[in-house]
Amino acid sequence: ERMFDFPGRSSRGTTVTMAYLFVLDASQGRPHVKGGDDAAMAYWFSTGDLRNMRNEIYEDHLDIIEYMTSRL
Repeated sequence: ERMFDFPGRSSRGTTVTMAYLFVLDASQGRPHVKGGDDAAMAYWFSTGDLRNMRNEIYEDHLDIIEYMTSRL
């Protein structure tokens, strides 16, 4: 777990994000995900795909994901 609280990290003002990294057992498949009240849809994709999606990922969230996954 890691807290991200850099004062200028969000256009929304002071925002604190507590990030957790979960490593799933690849032999068990991925759990089902679905969009909720904050998303029309949800789906799994590789972290490699994320790097090509920087403009689609909110503010510094890709940086947070890259920081967390670099600890694996």
